[in-house]
Amino acid sequence: MAKSKLTINLGLFALAVVSLIGIHALTETAEVPTAYAAPGPRCEGDQKIEGDGPHTYENDSIGSICLKAGRGVFDFACGETDPTGCYTLEWTEASDGCCTKVVISGGGTSNVCKTISHTAASFDDPCEPGPSPSPSPEPSPSPDPSPSPDPSPAP
Repeated sequence: MAKSKLTINLGLFALAVVSLIGIHALTETAEVPTAYAAPGPRCEGDQKIEGDGPHTYENDSIGSICLKAGRGVFDFACGETDPTGCYTLEWTEASDGCCTKVVISGGGTSNVCKTISHTAASFDDPCEPGPSPSPSPEPSPSPDPSPSPDPSPAP
């Protein structure tokens, strides 16, 4: 008896699966891509360098860089460094405070520090020195008080 129940249940299960496949095939009209990858974060800028580096950017004014490694995208403004220590950013700043060069290296040393796939730099408008501070007015010496008349009578 148990064997016949098992046979009946398996038959019903197979019939249900075949029915679902048939219904799906008859009602499916649109082509479905076999694989779909959602776009990940982008790493773009005015200039892009592919590969693991080191990468060097030079310009009158580098505002920021973007670093793509593994699935991660990391953005660094002029003068910033990587707090994780995975990537080294060596910034060169001009006397006016503008970043004029950056060398990017590192990564690929652990499952956290992924190998750099590319970097991109965004350039600012040429740096213009800000207004130089105007010197505060120096205090002018106050005139010496005039000598007061001698209260004693002259002889």
